[in-house]
Amino acid sequence: MTLKCLSTGSKANCYVLKRDNGEMLILDAGLPVNEIKKGIGFDVANLKGAVVTHSHKDHSLSAEKLKQLTPVWEPYLSEQKRQHTHLGDFDIQCFDLPHNGVENRGFIIRVDGQTICYMTDLEYCPYSLTSQNIDTMIIECNYMKNLVPDDLPNLQHKVLGHCELDTTIGILQGSLKTLKHIILVHMGQGTLDREKAMERIRDVVPEYITVMWARADKNYDISACPF
Repeated sequence: MTLKCLSTGSKANCYVLKRDNGEMLILDAGLPVNEIKKGIGFDVANLKGAVVTHSHKDHSLSAEKLKQLTPVWEPYLSEQKRQHTHLGDFDIQCFDLPHNGVENRGFIIRVDGQTICYMTDLEYCPYSLTSQNIDTMIIECNYMKNLVPDDLPNLQHKVLGHCELDTTIGILQGSLKTLKHIILVHMGQGTLDREKAMERIRDVVPEYITVMWARADKNYDISACPF
């Protein structure tokens, strides 16, 4: 199993979960559809669907156009407010995440005996995830409170709509029993020291858990077993 980051951050968010058999699931659709198709190697036949967390364009830009290629689940929409779906063999459950008053969802994805959790654009997680037995956490780490100036133009959206480092750490600590991989996404520019954030997280998680941050056009091995 791999995760490919096509784009991450305030401009656009889009990731691709890929099974060993080649089947893919898109996580958020914040890029133009042609860039998404290029990012999956134009292999539309193996694309089983896409999930979108919320309506902001850096996550949903191409949701409508993607529907011409594959099923798209947008559970924040009133007509799609179910909690569970299947896209191919991807078994997907969603849950509410607070994002400054905007309907927003996290996803728990089960496939090939693995459990992947994807959470972004959240102030905090209102649920305990301990019982979910998560193998891979793809989670936002957007800012450090000491680096956010009081006169930041979008201050309210920053603190009520995004995940502070200590909050990210708290969520991770609730899932350490089964975690094998952590991938940090949507990391802020100017409001987060990435190296220090990685150091803080590595200080509180066991050494056998890999900690990475997402970079555009990079692939990440999130296999459950190293051999």
